[in-house]
Amino acid sequence: MNKKKTITEERIFLLCLLTALIVFFTQLREIPQSGRTYPMVLLIVGIALCIYIIIFKAGKNDTNTVQKRQTVDCIILSGMVLLYIVMQNSAGYIISSLVFLYAALFFLGLKNNKLLFFLYPICITLFIYLLFNKVLHVLLPEGFLSAIAL
Repeated sequence: MNKKKTITEERIFLLCLLTALIVFFTQLREIPQSGRTYPMVLLIVGIALCIYIIIFKAGKNDTNTVQKRQTVDCIILSGMVLLYIVMQNSAGYIISSLVFLYAALFFLGLKNNKLLFFLYPICITLFIYLLFNKVLHVLLPEGFLSAIAL
């Protein structure tokens, strides 16, 4: 009996997670050597578990296969996340977060609820900015807005 491997939602999610973990792993060299061990161990374990689940476990109990359109949507959204990460250094956290959240909400079809569409990205972006900068004292990328003090 020849079982055809199908792309399931679980496999797509795991592939997206694996991609994110690999991206984080490539950025480890920017962390000082003294603080690199713990994140490296977590990333290696995460990558190994993702690969194991993709190969041996994913889709065993799932009979629903993902439609081609869902696969394309997942790839587009993953590309948007990657662009968001890259854009943070040049545009800064606030601008890149607002652009990403508006684009993601539009792409996911939430444009019908105008109030939520316009307020949600602003509230989330400001909340995270204030939490990290003012409460946790973690600097977020400022990009070309570094001349403006918020």
